[in-house]
Amino acid sequence: MKRALSTGQVAEYCYVTSDTIQNWIRAGILPAQRTAGGQYRVRVEDLRRFMIGRGMCLMELDRDMGEERQPYCWECHQGQRRRQAAEPDLCENCVVKQALALRCFDLRKHMGHRGMYCESSCADCEYYRIYARHDK
Repeated sequence: MKRALSTGQVAEYCYVTSDTIQNWIRAGILPAQRTAGGQYRVRVEDLRRFMIGRGMCLMELDRDMGEERQPYCWECHQGQRRRQAAEPDLCENCVVKQALALRCFDLRKHMGHRGMYCESSCADCEYYRIYARHDK
């Protein structure tokens, strides 16, 4: 079943105000439909594409929507860095991104750190805490 979100809900996932979401919709950069009452609704699939295109982290959206797809670590880290106003391209030289590895923590565990990955430890990483399977 396809699901649509209000501008307030979309704003929470994008870490902006609902006014900003309405501006993006009016500018044509975020697809939306109007309800009979004149409010905007954004389909989850459209929001997901929009967020990926802007390097925003999808973890909360995917978790709330019950999506089975696991995002890549750099999709999440780049979104977090942009929100923190740090450089958005810190993942560009990471071997995990270059290899398109889905489970960065497994690659890191088997190959060692060697300065080729993010600077934080897996234990301090929100991505690791959400997606690592500790029941192995």
